[in-house]
Amino acid sequence: MIKKHNSLMRAERILNSFNNSTYYKENLDGVIEAFKQKDKQGYVLKIYKSYDPEQDVCLWIYEEMNNQKIYTIQGTRSNCDELNNFIGADLIVKEYPIKTNIKKEIVKNLVDSVYSYYNKRLKL
Repeated sequence: MIKKHNSLMRAERILNSFNNSTYYKENLDGVIEAFKQKDKQGYVLKIYKSYDPEQDVCLWIYEEMNNQKIYTIQGTRSNCDELNNFIGADLIVKEYPIKTNIKKEIVKNLVDSVYSYYNKRLKL
């Protein structure tokens, strides 16, 4: 049987939960794409709120198997190169231990962070 690696399935579930959490508050437009950056692979969510690369949020989620942690990185679309890799120094990086029920904490932090960012920048 061929299947996705657990690290990709975990990242996908987190992004799907993020989407479900934001859908009824404010329907955000965006796209989920894969990325592979050196030893990191996961998904990036590109949110299109203002359609301005300097303003719109990108969220990268990946898992490092060697240290059993999930990483979330928040930046803007200008921090995303043509291969969906994260670039730049102004990124917000958070790490979480892989444990039971960590998805709820990650999703809550991502939702709070994205809304806080857009409320400051775009006055939602």
